Order: sequence, then C-alpha cells, then structure tokens
Amino acid sequence: MSRRPGARLLVALATLMVVNGCASSTPGLVANSAGYLAQGSGDGRITFGIQICAPPGVNVWVTDIQPLAWVGSGFDVLGFRLASYDAPGGITVATSGFPPAIPTRPGEQVYAVGDHVAVQPCESAQRLSEVQVGLARRGPSGGGLSSVRITYGGTVSGEIVTDVGMLFCGPSTTDCPVDR
Repeated sequence: MSRRPGARLLVALATLMVVNGCASSTPGLVANSAGYLAQGSGDGRITFGIQICAPPGVNVWVTDIQPLAWVGSGFDVLGFRLASYDAPGGITVATSGFPPAIPTRPGEQVYAVGDHVAVQPCESAQRLSEVQVGLARRGPSGGGLSSVRITYGGTVSGEIVTDVGMLFCGPSTTDCPVDR
C-alpha cells in the first residue's frame, strides 16, 4: 500500500481485493481487477492503482487508457499515468492527491501514457508496473469507475478491459462508516 505520511485521507476500505485474479483477454497484457472504496478529505483528489505486467517474451507499452463504465456522478476523472517501482513495493490503493506529490516506493519512476516505456514482465522479481488513475470527489453522491480499457502496442498490440471499483463513498455507491 502506498500512502504519503500525514495525508488527510479516510480510507473506508483500504484493502486491495483481487476480484478475478489476473485476467487477460489477449496474450499481450495482464491486469489485476481490484476494488477500492474511499472517502477523500482535503481537496478530494485520490490516486488509485491497477497492477499490470507483460507475459513472458512479450514487450509492450501502454498507448491509451479510457474509462469504460462508471457509477454515480459525484466524481471527476483527473487523468492516467504509469508507474514502475522496485519490488516488493505495494500497489497504490488510495493515495491522497493526483498526481501524488512525492514518490513513496523505492525506485519509483512515473511516465505519461503513450511514452514507449516497457511494461515490466510478469515473472520479474525486481520491478513492477501499474496504471495510476486520478479521481476527484465532486459531490456528496459519490461514484467512480467500474471498468477501464487499456490499449497497448509493442511486439503485440491490442486492448484489455479490466473491472475495477475505484469509488468514492456516497449514496450512489456505499455510504462510508463514520470515523469515531
């Protein structure tokens, strides 16, 4: 889990839940399906992560990321970027800010979507890759993304749709418990 010290964030559910394990509809990219439920404080900007990797012998890079399905309307999509970091750094569960102000994992480097930076291989014990998704809370109704489409190119090209639950608490999702 990646969090800046002192970040003003109440995470109602800060546990990465792998819904279907790794899923890949094509041989070029593997992405984890995950769910998060958060209630932002401060500016309400949150970074979520989706761990990705390339199967053995495949060299790919992410060319585009698009929201595919969502719930509610109390949020804005701020953007997408890519991160690579040393293992065993944890996936970004819910980090305050987008982009986060300071890298929090050893060897972390960030890239723009479309940069020709290779996705780390699935068998790598040294480095990991993730897509970072920036969302902002817009209102009390909550909401967020329920799936994204990741397009890639390289030795093979294609796209993968991965189910996510990157959600802000509210009546359109789930009300967060009150922190007492």
